[in-house]
This record gives sequence, C-alpha cells and structure tokens, in this order.
Amino acid sequence: MKSLSLFAALVSIASASGAETLRYQGELMDRGKLADGAYDLILTPFADPRSTKPLAGPMSFENVIVQQGFFYLEPDFGAAVSLKDGVWIELSIRDGDSPLAYARISDRQKAVATPLVGQCWSTTGDSGAVAATHFLGTTDGAPLILRATGGIGINTTSPRDMLTLRGPDTFLGGPTIQLLGNGSDQAESGRVRFVEGTAFGNLRGAYLHYDGSANLFSIGAHANSDADPAGDVDHLTIARSASTRVGIGKVASEVLDVAGNIGVEGRIKFQGDTTHFLSVLGGAFVENGATDCRGSPFGIGKSTNFGAGACFAMHHLQLPLGARIVELRASFDDGDSDLACDVSIFRFSLGGTNFSQLVQISSGASFAGGVVTRTASGLGIDTNFQSGGYGLRFDSDSISCELQVVRVTYSLPSGFAP
Repeated sequence: MKSLSLFAALVSIASASGAETLRYQGELMDRGKLADGAYDLILTPFADPRSTKPLAGPMSFENVIVQQGFFYLEPDFGAAVSLKDGVWIELSIRDGDSPLAYARISDRQKAVATPLVGQCWSTTGDSGAVAATHFLGTTDGAPLILRATGGIGINTTSPRDMLTLRGPDTFLGGPTIQLLGNGSDQAESGRVRFVEGTAFGNLRGAYLHYDGSANLFSIGAHANSDADPAGDVDHLTIARSASTRVGIGKVASEVLDVAGNIGVEGRIKFQGDTTHFLSVLGGAFVENGATDCRGSPFGIGKSTNFGAGACFAMHHLQLPLGARIVELRASFDDGDSDLACDVSIFRFSLGGTNFSQLVQISSGASFAGGVVTRTASGLGIDTNFQSGGYGLRFDSDSISCELQVVRVTYSLPSGFAP
C-alpha cells in the first residue's frame, strides 16, 4: 500500500433556490509528494468527528484525476444530509481500478457555508470580484501578515526560498518585482532593505535605492544603527546618462570614479592599445666624465668655456615592459644658422660596451633663431632588448644650440599593466 495523506477542505454553496450543494476539494500527498494520476475515492457523511453511524450511504468516485495533488468533487447525499445539523465527511482512497481495499483518512472534514464574494476568497477562484472593493488587506491600518514556514510561491507550487516568483522568459513578463512611484522623477522610488536586528538602535544592514530626479541607482548601508533613510550612505552609485558612470563613495563624473585610495591584490588589466608620453627636460641629461656641456634645470648645451669640445650627454629611458616607441619629439633653442644639435634614441648593452643608434632628429638650421620643434613619427621601436636598455643622447658642437625638452611617445599592447 502507498503512504497517502490528505489536506482537504469541505465547503458548501447555497444556490438561489435555497438548495445546498456540497463541494469537496483537497490536496493529496502520495509518499510525500504531490499526487498525480487516477484514484478511487469514497465520501461518507457523519454527524460529528467520532460518530460510527453515517448520516447517509457512502458515495464512490472511481478514477478521479488528481493533478499536482489537487482534486475536486461534488457529492450529493440527498435530503438526509443538511448543513443545519452539521456534516462531517470521511474520505477513503486507493489507486484507480485497484482491487485492494480502500485506505481510510483518519481526519474527517467539516462542511462549512461559503460566504459571499467580498467576505472571503475561494481557493478555486472568485467570479464577479471588483478590484476596488474586493481585496486581501486591512482597512484600519493594521498590518497584513502572511505566514508559511515552507515559503510563499507566486505562480509556482514549489517555492525554494521564503518568497519565490515564477514568470515567463520575456522582457516584460518577468518574474519582476516593481517598486512604482506615484510621479515621475521622484527622489525616492522605494528601497529594498536587508536588515539585521530586532530593536531600534540595534539594526544593521544595507539597501538598494533609485533616485529618479538624479537618475542614480545606489547601493549603500545604514550609517547608524537604525533603518531610517536619513542615516543611509550611498557607497556605490550608478548614473545613467549619455554613458553609464559608476561612482564608489561619490557621484561619478567619470566612467569609474573613486573617492579614496585603491588597493589591488593582483594586477590591473586593460584592453586595446594605449598611448603614453614620457617628457624629459634638457636639464635631466648627464655628461659622462667630461666638462664640455653646460646645463640648467631646463636645458643643456655646449659649454662656453674656451677649449671645450663637443657636448655629449645622455639620459636613461625607463619604459614599461613591452613598450613600443612610436614617436620622438624635441624642442631646441638654436640661434646658429649653420650648425645644429641633435638628439637620438640608442640601445646599449649591459656594461656599456655596445651602443646602437636607432633614430636621430636634428634642430636643423634656424636662420631666424629661437625655439624649433622637430618630430620623428611612425617609429615602431619595440623595447624588447633583454641584454641592456634604451636611452637618449644629446650631441652639440655649437654653443648657440640648446636642447630644452624631449618627448617620447610609446604604446602598450592589450594586457596587464606593467
């Protein structure tokens, strides 16, 4: 025999002629699960829960279809059974078309009169209900409480959590929880709160909130030990305008805007080639063991001392791993119409035993004198030399030519920031 259990409700409907119609509906569990299939059922009326003498003969219903545990019957026991005197119905059940004996459900169900629509909701649905006047709720300000230890399901018979919503897989069909304000561009559209604690002054938690007037969606936490919106602090904000902006600790003005320091355990990865600039003032160049150059914080040139030779000075380039040099630009103050000074990128081996010039640009003749800027573009120099490094070199035979600033433009491939 199967293990069967029943959760049933018996109701009666009074027709316009005064005749009574019994409706028996219930939820059948078969081995702990909602029953599905055909079952044979017998309904027997009694005057009370423990009487051994029935009010009328039993009624048999064969091959009753039970779907998702639900079944519905309309027994007619005749004039011998009247709700005025009280009626209790006993149920016996077995598998459909089974030759075995019926199993009797021990608990009898009492028949009660169903009130009119607007006074009670029927579990099988109500016709003629008017949404403005027929609703579940309270009209005196008292809270409406739903209790279900197994969870509450909407459009589902198997709630997994305390509240489970089920809906179609459509953009507008849900399942959706909508917090709808009464007007447009409201500063407060409603909050979803996560709260711990039971008393005022001992409440902790976080919230989700949308501000329609500023078009900001925020995630935050209670600043104080309460659930008052005045004490909330928006820790993460998402702004939707021409482009989406995310702010951490502030309202964002950039795509990602952070108020405070950023700590990273790991590396930062970027997408796409990025262009960077490295500017070197002439005063940062260093002469190697000679006194043929004159320098200042902003420039370098040949010394004006009598007998000084050509000025050679260098600066080591510190570039990220994988950098590609794409442009070299230099600004010179050249007052000599015949001579020029030069700046170049070179590669050197460890120990400084081998130097290779990669690109050079010159101030050229400056007949009018003054500052001139020269550029070498489209270089494509990959700084992948593992046995040395890269540097800048300044060369000048003229005391009238001075290097003021050099700008090296390089790009980095997609990947982790060096």
